[in-house]
Amino acid sequence: MKDAAVQATSFYVSPGERVDILINFSSYSIGQSVTLKSQAFSAPGMGTYRQGHRAGLTSF
Repeated sequence: MKDAAVQATSFYVSPGERVDILINFSSYSIGQSVTLKSQAFSAPGMGTYRQGHRAGLTSF
């Protein structure tokens, strides 16, 4: 666990891991969409999709 927040544009999460995400929306305009995405990755054997799976997880 980190002692303080860490700025990142991407990160890896293995099956069973949890990540708390804080998003500062102050730089976005009202009505602008922000999407949290899952990206494909090259590590085999990490979950249901062998090479990861690119998908939109949620939008704010």
